[in-house]
Amino acid sequence: MRRAQRAVSHFRQGLSPPAARPRPTLGRRMFVTHGSTPEELLLQTERVLSLGLCDLVELRMKEASAPLREAAARQLLSLCRSYGVPLLINDDVELAFPHRRRRRAPRAAGLPTRARPSAAWPRGPHRPDLQ
Repeated sequence: MRRAQRAVSHFRQGLSPPAARPRPTLGRRMFVTHGSTPEELLLQTERVLSLGLCDLVELRMKEASAPLREAAARQLLSLCRSYGVPLLINDDVELAFPHRRRRRAPRAAGLPTRARPSAAWPRGPHRPDLQ
């Protein structure tokens, strides 16, 4: 129901108008990291966060190796958590979701995509689940 419809509904029922929903302020001031080393990123991010200039930090290290990106992400995450600011990890799904593993498609893994009945499978009254 839209806001105007909700207001009319409240008016007809004799209720007070609905309270306005607060809009989230998350992401209005975003800081995109642009350093090449974790130490440089930490210094820049610490400076921006201490001045209160952002409410969202994005980690971007496209050219860096995976271990370097992971070290930077861990340090930035602890820094962002201390300020209560979320960290956005861009362009690296494995780093953003380390607990998830990519699954290979069954056909690519050499597995059949579905079970196919075979002449060797028994059918009949002794296997009612296959009838």
